[in-house]
Amino acid sequence: PERALAYAQRSLQLFETLQDARMSATLRGNMAEILLEQGRAGEAEQLFKEGAAQLEHVGDKKLLPHLLAGIAEATLEQGDVDRAHIAGDRALAMARQSDDMFALLVAERVSGRIASAQGRLEAAHQHFDTAMQIARTMPTAQASSRIAYEYARMLEASGDTLGAAVRYREAYEMRKDESSRRNATPGGPSKFKETDPGDRAADTG
Repeated sequence: PERALAYAQRSLQLFETLQDARMSATLRGNMAEILLEQGRAGEAEQLFKEGAAQLEHVGDKKLLPHLLAGIAEATLEQGDVDRAHIAGDRALAMARQSDDMFALLVAERVSGRIASAQGRLEAAHQHFDTAMQIARTMPTAQASSRIAYEYARMLEASGDTLGAAVRYREAYEMRKDESSRRNATPGGPSKFKETDPGDRAADTG
């Protein structure tokens, strides 16, 4: 992760020099995701905000929902649920106006986490179910595995141990299948939006 962070920082300097706002914002998103995985949520939030501001300045609405969802998730990780809810709602609204289904997936997943943290379990179910439906249309199982894992955590916290066990198993099977696919075809592309913090956790499932 540290090498990836250093590489992204060097690349960011280059694209800042070239005044490429979209690539600069993408790299800030990459760096923020790494920091989020490392538990450095405050630093991640700042990078997500800087990237979002760049995109708003140039009117780029395609990538913006991803950065807004990142802000919401980083805020949630810092324990500020109300502020996360505000940011998550904005991400979800923009994602629903976009033709980028991956943006909607990310926004629904994060909104599910926020609703769970607020005790709005019915809403959390709806968000996670929607995210899973979208994820199943994706070419890889990475996003599905992450969502299944986070869904399982929500179910476990709410006392639904049977439902949680099913989702944990689902996350494990998806992750195993994805690992096999990657071994068969190494070097497949991935997007920063869902670099898999489920990686750090599905291993325990």
